[in-house]
Amino acid sequence: MFKTFLFAAATLAFVGAASLTAPVHASPMDGMKKGMDCRKMAKMHYPEDRAMRKEFRKSCKQAVESNGNM
Repeated sequence: MFKTFLFAAATLAFVGAASLTAPVHASPMDGMKKGMDCRKMAKMHYPEDRAMRKEFRKSCKQAVESNGNM
């Protein structure tokens, strides 16, 4: 009984730790669900860096065109 409990606790701790350390990346399509365009999303993600905004807009437009939402 104690071994089963210990194994379950260790498994839960491992799964919990793995889910906490998993990086979360916003895809360009996340904002499209909210009705935002690529320019507004780029400004939101990179308010100070113009070069990164340009790259984000570029990748966002490609994602939108590949999904047929434009």
